[in-house]
Amino acid sequence: MGRRPARRLWPPPGGSPESLAGLTAEALRALPARQFRRGGLCVAASGAITADELSALLGALFGGWPEGAPDGLPPVPGFGARGVTVIPVESPQSSALFGQPGLTTDDPDWEAAGVVLRVLAGGGFSSRLMDAVRVRRGLAYGISAGMEPVMRRGLIIGSVATQNARVGETLAVLREEWARMAADGPTEEERADAIAFLTGSQPLSFTSTRQVASILLALQRNERPLDWLEKRPARLAALSRERLAAVSARLLRPDDLAVVVAGRPVGL
Repeated sequence: MGRRPARRLWPPPGGSPESLAGLTAEALRALPARQFRRGGLCVAASGAITADELSALLGALFGGWPEGAPDGLPPVPGFGARGVTVIPVESPQSSALFGQPGLTTDDPDWEAAGVVLRVLAGGGFSSRLMDAVRVRRGLAYGISAGMEPVMRRGLIIGSVATQNARVGETLAVLREEWARMAADGPTEEERADAIAFLTGSQPLSFTSTRQVASILLALQRNERPLDWLEKRPARLAALSRERLAAVSARLLRPDDLAVVVAGRPVGL
C-alpha cells in the first residue's frame, strides 16, 4: 500500500487562533470596499419575477457598490498535506475527514471523475466504500466522498466516523478501495448504474426555485453554456469503461490521501 502515513498532532501551521487574533479592526473595515464591487457581482434568480423587476431590484440592492472589479485574491496554496493528523477529543468514537487533490470544473475529465467517485464513494449502499466499510465489516454507519471545487482549485473530500479502536482498520480499508479503483477503474455494470443514476436524478435538482437559482449561479461561476445541462445525459452516456479507468488512474492517489481525525483513535 505504499509508504506508512506520518502521524501529526494538532494544531497544524497557519490558520491558528494566533493568526486570527492578529487581524485588526481597520483591516476588516477596509475589506468590503475592496471586495464588494459591482464588477465582481454574479447573480441568478428563479421565481415569479421578470427581468425588468430583477434589474430594478439589483439596482436598489447593489447600486451603491463601487464600480470595477474586486482585488484579486491571493492564490490558494497547493494541497501539500499527507498522512494522518490527530486532534485529541475525548469521545468514544472518532470522526475523520479525508481528501486529496481533485480536478477543477474546467478540466475535460470533470464529468468522468464524477462518475468514478459515484461508484467509489458517492452511491449510498451501492458505492464500493459503503459496501466495504459498512456492509461487509460493520466499521461505520456511513462513508462518502465527492469533488469540492474551492476557489477554482479541485479537492476530493470525504468523511467517516467509527469507534476509536477501529479507526486504523477503517482507514486501511479506505486506502485499499481507493487503490483498487485507481488500478482498475469501475466495472461495466458499475459504469452503467452510475450513469443511469446521475442522468435519472438530474430532474430532482429542479424541484424548488432556490435549487434552480443555485444551479443557474453555478453555471455562471463555472462559465457553462446555457445548454450544458441539456447535453449532459449524452456526454455521460458517451463515457466508456476504458475512459473511466484512465480517469481513475489519473485522479485517485491513495498514497496522497490526507486524513484528519478528531477523537482518541487507537494505534495511529
